[in-house]
Amino acid sequence: MKRRSRSSNQGFAMLLVMIYIFLAVAVIATVSTAVISASRTTGNLDASRKALEAAEYGEVQAMMSFSDGNGANLGLADWRKLNEPLSSGPAIPRRIPAFGEPGVSPLLLAALPSAEYIAMTETPWHVAQNGGSAATVESPERQTLVMVYAAGRCGNAERRVEAVYRPVNVEKDVQSKRFTRISWRELPTAP
Repeated sequence: MKRRSRSSNQGFAMLLVMIYIFLAVAVIATVSTAVISASRTTGNLDASRKALEAAEYGEVQAMMSFSDGNGANLGLADWRKLNEPLSSGPAIPRRIPAFGEPGVSPLLLAALPSAEYIAMTETPWHVAQNGGSAATVESPERQTLVMVYAAGRCGNAERRVEAVYRPVNVEKDVQSKRFTRISWRELPTAP
């Protein structure tokens, strides 16, 4: 029986194969981590976009309800009852509550079943246009500004908006039911 001697190159070949396997595993792990991270980021951005769409939808629904003369407490009727001011002083803008507060019943957005919203309107000021400046007055030319606060939530993402509307000019004897948005901003989320 003849014995074959081992070549000195066999150990080197085995070392190269092991290095290639290690590098392949490292590349696959790096690519997998990048794909998972990108997927999470995309999911978070998509949820944030849906939450903003829900908040804007709530804003529009609140203004439509307000224009029709109905109360514009979308998902907040019970919360409003719990948080009515004790004094009958001048109306001040309120904060929009967090989704988990007592009395808050978020409404689902039909187009985005995973998104929900709440919205409310306030009429804190009566102002008139007086040479381009706004002043508090009680005159027939006054315009009632309407503040709309809305919040949308989708998954863990929450977005809040505030908009200011004023009536579209119509005849002085008829109260306007059409409004135009004059200001919009996004609010920070509840702590």
